[in-house]
Amino acid sequence: MIRNLSKEMHQLAETALSGKWGRELSDMRISIDDIPGIDEMHNEMKAALGLRRVAEQVPLRILPGERIVGLATMRLGAQHRIPIWFKDRAPFGSISHTTAGFATALEKGYAGIRKEVEKSLVRRDEDDAYGRSFLNAVSLCLEAAGIWHARHIAELDRLIAAEPEGEIRSNYVKVRAALINVPEDPPRNFYKALMSLWFMFSFQRLCGNWPGIGRIDQMLGGFLEKDLADGTITIGEERELVAHFSQGGTKWKSR
Repeated sequence: MIRNLSKEMHQLAETALSGKWGRELSDMRISIDDIPGIDEMHNEMKAALGLRRVAEQVPLRILPGERIVGLATMRLGAQHRIPIWFKDRAPFGSISHTTAGFATALEKGYAGIRKEVEKSLVRRDEDDAYGRSFLNAVSLCLEAAGIWHARHIAELDRLIAAEPEGEIRSNYVKVRAALINVPEDPPRNFYKALMSLWFMFSFQRLCGNWPGIGRIDQMLGGFLEKDLADGTITIGEERELVAHFSQGGTKWKSR
């Protein structure tokens, strides 16, 4: 199977396995000290407001020839810390080594989850200050995920505009088309489902959480079967996309 992958895929994998991207993780300090009233907020709200700043400020990395994008670029995140500084320390640990509900998120999209949060807020007792704060923090985390997504789309637009006609530009266009409305909406085909799953998974890692990804065969198998039956994808194309998905997991490692 390895021999059937493209030269570009081999080159990307070799670079990732060399530890290059792990060595280049960012040590940027993103502080929340200046947010008005931050001292009186619940920790969940502090973390959520910080994650919005993370989404706005962290460096992005989109590589030529890469078919699946969205890379966690913060060193603190790789160390299982939320990459936020408060009073000169990074106080928030992560929740790692659990399996997040990616299947539900694929089915409903961020938009569907956001609606559920809004309904819960309406039902929440006005006297339940902590419950309302927690739900508002969830909404802010979804907003942060949307900001990170929008920045990737803007960066792809910049790369497309700067790149002359050719294979690299064509790939940027394909990647943008696959990413444009996921994970916000449920994916419509295998490529979008794979992109959506990776983008959600990688955002968790950006936030310092290193979850299990779950049963990929169950989550994505139906999309693949449909696309194969419709003739919109071949096994060779599927193999290449899955290889790009898989090599993304090595990008944080350093040697």
